[in-house]
Amino acid sequence: MATEKPRMYGRQNDTPEDPTLCVERVHGHWCWNQCSRKRGHGPDGLRCKQHANVIQKRIDDAEEWNERAKARRAEVKLEKELGRLLQGDAVFLYAMENMATELYNCKFQRKEVTPDVKEWCRELVEFELDYAKKARIKP
Repeated sequence: MATEKPRMYGRQNDTPEDPTLCVERVHGHWCWNQCSRKRGHGPDGLRCKQHANVIQKRIDDAEEWNERAKARRAEVKLEKELGRLLQGDAVFLYAMENMATELYNCKFQRKEVTPDVKEWCRELVEFELDYAKKARIKP
């Protein structure tokens, strides 16, 4: 098992760690020194109360950011799915409009609805039912 390298502080990293003080580095006069406050706080008990709060705030901010990012990813996924559904609905509505126009013209002109128009209407209804199943929508 590898031993952990001791923490060093000072201008040239020549000052060893004091085991009674906080392990965080603070900027002193021209160099980074060990924090002068007593240990005893934080998850591992190696930090002072001030640095433990800073570390906890960073952890909380990271968790909050992860939650917001996860929510945004879910939102984007829903937007894509909605766009796909709306695109399919637009095609269906266009076909329904054409079918309604054709049926109206047949009735207005007192023509009998031809078998090809009936077949077209049946295919359109089947298409909508298949689309609803794929989109998990109850017709």
